[in-house]
Amino acid sequence: MLPASTLPRMVLRAVYALTESGSPASLRTILAIVPAPAPKVVATVRALDAEGYLDANRMRLTMRGLAAACAPRMVAADRRKAPRDRHWAGAISEPAKPGLRKAAIVA
Repeated sequence: MLPASTLPRMVLRAVYALTESGSPASLRTILAIVPAPAPKVVATVRALDAEGYLDANRMRLTMRGLAAACAPRMVAADRRKAPRDRHWAGAISEPAKPGLRKAAIVA
């Protein structure tokens, strides 16, 4: 799983942007794009390679890395706004008032 820091996301999105633009992605270009200290970016590239998000030898995203680079922030961070049982569909199916039933409304 990706760390909570934004640096891994920035590295993945930089590699994705370079790939989409047709520019060759290398560690030098990643260091030029990502606004972070070089040692931290290099450590992040190594960590992403170890986690399977990035192929550091070819500087290409894996399918897992592509999904993480393209995913919205909330999905990629595995956070939810509401617990599963209070999901919007569950909230609709619950009656607004405990004593009120559909039969009482129709009759």
